Amino acid sequence: MERIVESVKGSRQAVCLGIGNPAIPDDSRGIHLARCLAASGVKTIIAGLYPENHLEEVVKEGPDLVLITDTVRSAPSGYIITEEIPTALTTTTHALPLSTLTGYLKMRANCPVVFVGVDALMGDDEIEGLAQELIDALHQPVQS
Repeated sequence: MERIVESVKGSRQAVCLGIGNPAIPDDSRGIHLARCLAASGVKTIIAGLYPENHLEEVVKEGPDLVLITDTVRSAPSGYIITEEIPTALTTTTHALPLSTLTGYLKMRANCPVVFVGVDALMGDDEIEGLAQELIDALHQPVQS
């Protein structure tokens, strides 16, 4: 939980970019998380298979934090949360590597970009719990 809090706490204008294939259950885990966040009031853009087509949409929202949610394979704890895209995640089913997407958004939105990778085998209840942890962290004040 601590890694969640430090990466996202105190955001007043988070925007979530949900990535994945909604037609394939084990590639839609990131989209499910994005929809859970949207249901809790986080501005969310479901990008599906083509996140590169939605980057300027994210920028126009004026975020102070961008959350990118996607499915990953074999996340040790069921999910990963990171501001640095690990080398293992540079191979992707999307047209652009995640590192390119995050780099572009950092530059254009001028804010932190946090990747939340949800394991393909994570159940709906677990994802909904993760969404609640993220929501709780977003509402925590930043310590000065």
